[in-house]
Amino acid sequence: MMQVDFPGAPRLKIAAMDYDDFFGDDLIGYTYIDLDDRFYSQNWGALEKKPIEYRDLRDDTSTVSQGVIKCWVDIHDINSEEANMPPIEITPAPKIKFEVRVIIWKTKKIEMKDVEGTSDAYVTCFFDPNNEKTTDTHWRC
Repeated sequence: MMQVDFPGAPRLKIAAMDYDDFFGDDLIGYTYIDLDDRFYSQNWGALEKKPIEYRDLRDDTSTVSQGVIKCWVDIHDINSEEANMPPIEITPAPKIKFEVRVIIWKTKKIEMKDVEGTSDAYVTCFFDPNNEKTTDTHWRC
């Protein structure tokens, strides 16, 4: 939350940084938002809920986008009830560990590859290819 004066509010600069313990933080990229343009726009001002925006992050050393930030902008009079509300909590939910079980009840049209006319079928599942799990094998199914 910040205070600005209209007209004449400077462009809002949002910068994304890479946090480093040893070598200092590095700029990933930045974007500018023109607050005056929004404040005086009848279309933007008429929206009850401001739209979610996807804004490219730029860097002076490259012409290619350095990523995208997802944000929305609200502008309220300093004396309004909205301006004095606590900030909205947008922290993502913490990651939790879970177990996934895959049960295959029936199969159809599996080509028999064994000389006896059967197949030793099994299933491989993974979310992360570096952490692949394989089921037990059901012989002669």
